[in-house]
Amino acid sequence: MRKKIIFTMMALTMAIAMVAGGTMAWFTDEADAGETTFTAGTVILEADEAVLGETVTWDNWNPGDEGTVEWGFINEGTKAINLRAKLDKGWIGIQSLEDLETFNSVLRAMARIGVEGSGDWELGIIQEGSHSPAQGTQNHFTWPKATAVPFKLTFDGEVVTYIVGSGDDAITMTYAVDEEDFNDIVITTRSTSEAYSVLVNNLMLDGIELGAENFIEENGWSYLIIRRENLGEGFVLTGESTMDWEGNRPSRSHLTYQIELGNSTEPLLSPENVDWNVIGNDNWILNLEGFETGYYYYVVEENEENVLGRIAGTYGDEADEDERTRTLSFNVYLKGEETGNEYQGAKYIFSLNAEAVQASNGAAEAMWGLEVSDEE
Repeated sequence: MRKKIIFTMMALTMAIAMVAGGTMAWFTDEADAGETTFTAGTVILEADEAVLGETVTWDNWNPGDEGTVEWGFINEGTKAINLRAKLDKGWIGIQSLEDLETFNSVLRAMARIGVEGSGDWELGIIQEGSHSPAQGTQNHFTWPKATAVPFKLTFDGEVVTYIVGSGDDAITMTYAVDEEDFNDIVITTRSTSEAYSVLVNNLMLDGIELGAENFIEENGWSYLIIRRENLGEGFVLTGESTMDWEGNRPSRSHLTYQIELGNSTEPLLSPENVDWNVIGNDNWILNLEGFETGYYYYVVEENEENVLGRIAGTYGDEADEDERTRTLSFNVYLKGEETGNEYQGAKYIFSLNAEAVQASNGAAEAMWGLEVSDEE
């Protein structure tokens, strides 16, 4: 029996045509040639949940274990497509605060208890080297006692957006990042008294649940570190925070949480101790020559060279479901010689993002960054 572990359901739909659902009429010098209608084709890619092979107990890995993970894709659109996919993987959780000693912060989204009615701030995005929110991100917020408040932190490759609250009470802050220089997220909470508490939970990163059990607590602080290979390209982090206190309402950062973006020069939990290898299909090539790197491309061999493969669509009933389906499978190996006690209890997560584009008119070359030689 196979076991599903993560959700990678995707519906990537692109309208592909010059004219969509419209009409065009033309005339000649002899007579009205009438009217014609052009209907846009579609590119619709569906991805199955990841399924795991039976060779490993995936929630209780031991050094030296290995197994398989597989994703399936089907072209449900009318147009033939080209297909590529990128893995995102890494460790969640730390077993020692040593993992933070080499962490370099780029910026942090901060939420704290301020001084009510004094003009003090409660929310902001703070750049490295500063103690105050960046211009345009400083906001006031009245924290409800013992009530969960949702938050959302997103990055699209250029701009960080931080949203706290919901509905009409939601506050939105944005900050442009000059350099995508981070592969780690560190979430920190702080309460300065046993009469105070702050809880950050129900965390989801790109649809993957991050368990609260991975926080480490010490002297009123708690820490969670998330290490992913492609964080600097974009992510969506959601969760809730609950602040509570006994007696008088605290102030001046006695209750706070922050989400830091940065990188570790020498991470305690290195992603290099996990090997990934494509298995069972020679048609997937990592870093296809001439295209944007970091992706697995579906290819075919022509004239002893690998070129982008064409996956048929539904138009005209040309291809049945099997012909429109492709799989991408990996062997996953936890290196015994590089996995020590510091990894005990940590969680390794992996996800796959797939992209499809019409297999005609040079769309893949234009969308995926084909390098064109200057030579004749």
